[in-house]
Amino acid sequence: MKIIKFTVALIALLAWIYFLDRPFVTKKSTIPALAPFLSPFSGFWHNALLKDVIPGNVSSAVIGECTVDWDNRLVPHIFAANDRDLIYVSGYTVASQRLWQMDMLARSAVGRLAEVIGGDQLIARDKDQRRKGMLFAAENAVLGWKKDSLKFQLIEAYSEGVNDWIKHLKPKDYPIEYKIMGFAPEYWSPLKTAAIVKYMAQSLCSREFDLEASNTLELLGDSLFNFMFPASFELQSPIIPTGTKWGFDSKSNKNVEQIKLTDLNNIYRRASELPDPGLGSNNWAVSGSKTKSGRPILCNDPHLRLTLPSIWFENHLNTPEFNAYGVSVPGIPGILIGFNDDIAWGETNVGHDVADWYRISWTDSTRSAYILDGNTIKVYKRIEEIKIKNKATQFDTVTYTAWGPVVKDVLDDPHTGMAYHWLAHEIPQDFEMSVFLNLMRAKNYEDYYHALRNYSNPAQNFIFASKNGDIAITVTGKLPVKESNQGLFVQDGALSCNAWNGYIPYEHLPRVKNPLRGFVSSANQHSTAVDYPYYYNGDFDHFRGRTINNELQNMSGITNLQMMELQNNTRSLKAAENLPLMLAYLDSTLLNDSEKQFKTNLAGWNYNYDFSSKEALVFNTWYRWMFRSLLDELFSSKDSSYLMYPKSAIILDLLAKYPTHSLWDIVTTPTKETAKDIVFSSFKKAVSEVLALAPSNNHWGAFSKTKIQHIANLPGFSIDNVQIGGMSDVLNAVYNGSGPSWRMVVELKDTTKAHVIYPGGQSGNPGSKYYDNMISDWAAGRYQMAVFGHARENFASIYSQTFKK
Repeated sequence: MKIIKFTVALIALLAWIYFLDRPFVTKKSTIPALAPFLSPFSGFWHNALLKDVIPGNVSSAVIGECTVDWDNRLVPHIFAANDRDLIYVSGYTVASQRLWQMDMLARSAVGRLAEVIGGDQLIARDKDQRRKGMLFAAENAVLGWKKDSLKFQLIEAYSEGVNDWIKHLKPKDYPIEYKIMGFAPEYWSPLKTAAIVKYMAQSLCSREFDLEASNTLELLGDSLFNFMFPASFELQSPIIPTGTKWGFDSKSNKNVEQIKLTDLNNIYRRASELPDPGLGSNNWAVSGSKTKSGRPILCNDPHLRLTLPSIWFENHLNTPEFNAYGVSVPGIPGILIGFNDDIAWGETNVGHDVADWYRISWTDSTRSAYILDGNTIKVYKRIEEIKIKNKATQFDTVTYTAWGPVVKDVLDDPHTGMAYHWLAHEIPQDFEMSVFLNLMRAKNYEDYYHALRNYSNPAQNFIFASKNGDIAITVTGKLPVKESNQGLFVQDGALSCNAWNGYIPYEHLPRVKNPLRGFVSSANQHSTAVDYPYYYNGDFDHFRGRTINNELQNMSGITNLQMMELQNNTRSLKAAENLPLMLAYLDSTLLNDSEKQFKTNLAGWNYNYDFSSKEALVFNTWYRWMFRSLLDELFSSKDSSYLMYPKSAIILDLLAKYPTHSLWDIVTTPTKETAKDIVFSSFKKAVSEVLALAPSNNHWGAFSKTKIQHIANLPGFSIDNVQIGGMSDVLNAVYNGSGPSWRMVVELKDTTKAHVIYPGGQSGNPGSKYYDNMISDWAAGRYQMAVFGHARENFASIYSQTFKK
């Protein structure tokens, strides 16, 4: 009996050990093996004890001597003898803080998440990324970079720096996410850097509405579609000031009548979601004629997903040739937004449409060949290997045409099998990284002008200011030459005349230097007025750009503090323009006491989307109900998710100029509604909705619920309920998980002075005090001073590292 009991106990013990030592696989994800994860010596407990900076034995990797001084904000100040050593050490330092983040961004971009996490949802996502050609695009980027072998060595040096950090790590020192997910770091490579470059491109320049626009055109007809989706608006304030003289004509020589749209008979359904619509940015530079100091001030706040770890990593990079400070994206070398001793630069997204869908004329149901200009063309089949954690590898065959990959291919559905042509798939002709390396050493406008020449995508509005007083902005990137309306709808892929007609020459890109108004700015609005010789289409903001221009136009004696206040401004131009018209349509004699009080409060509102504002919540709710009622033709469709919806600027026109337009009529009612009817009924619905809220939830902050999410949504690693105001159409564009991911205000005095902040911290370790230490300052609109200078003695470091042969 004792032997039986012992045997049973032994089997149970061995089974328990086996269970603790292996991951537990579910349909959605993989739970880590508990024994190594809970180990007090190498498990998650160890991460709480890790130092923020751990030195490694890397002395043989540099040519000359390098030093890294980490300041009290955990910013590395790297002093190197040459570019190669600088880039190598920058790879090492960023990996010391953000290795897991870099790994996950690269995997996410090219469809390799299921390989380390598992789960049906990630398998589907990985396949989708491969079908969109993301790995293909990253591979093409590397092919293009290798054309310049000397500069490509810098990308290799960056990889070497990351890998030397990885080599020195022991499993107990792995970032905690590796332990939770049960996998180990993988060595870095230029392909991984390219993957992150394409990750940024997918976020910023893959947004298009071809399918939705085609569906909406068929539903509404030409006349109503053109009214709801005009190419421009009367009130727009473009990036390049109206009246700018171009001095050139379009290089296009195609006949616009050759562009033919495919037959629109049925609905197109998108295979996957579009990039986040909340992404945008602000930047501006004011000349010394408008500042108190008489020197230019440059400001930039890119609006991206708010995540932990942050998308940005702060750096100070110094060689005998330059001294630059700013932020990089972990995994990409160099400073993307920043300043040096002589200039400052920043970016916002351009938003031009550089991704088009083409309807393919297949020769038969096998879809192995198609017709192009009357000729039969065979497709290229690319086999994608999808590795899956704890499961067998899956293989997916992706069809490539002359236009690009076929993202969705259901053989019995005539509305799939379309090809996706995206600028970022192309092999770059120049070494794109050199743009930022050259900006880091630029001294004047001429250096800035030449530095941007190699930039491809995602197209950015590069703003500039220099100590010698110049300010400028350039709409920069490879922008296709299109005919009028080309790229708005699904196009006929059987005709090569539907291809882009090359790219706008660099010299013809929209730009302005030292305009008479004394400032340059951008906020994702139209690049130019309608007189620009080249046609373009895209997704543009209509409020933030006008807000910036209105404010700067009326300012003088500008200080750094005023620029910080402007970056944090929550005043809504949309509310300021629409609300008075909406209130004017309300007949107070038909309102009850509660509704009258709401109307009175709104009439006295300052239009600010502050955290505690009740009026912001009421207006937002009222506007939402009005928007849905006005566009019931779209929202009531069974295919409403696959339609395009107009910009808010058209709503203002309808309120002000067309109060009896047929759009105001609810199609399901026998009466013919007008603007007055819809505004009134929407107001009553909004008041009822807000009154139903608990007192603790009847303000804007409770509705917007700003949260800074860990990029893997791991419980306990995110920051909930950040108390900050804002909305997507105001300058402090905090809404729906996106917002100012980096704020920078640079005054170009004899000694450059910069105030900076971002919603996170330098460390990627949730156990570090530097993981989220800047969030409270960021939410409150406070800034921290960048420590900048040539001499190491300029600041006290909390830790120093030396790299030498």
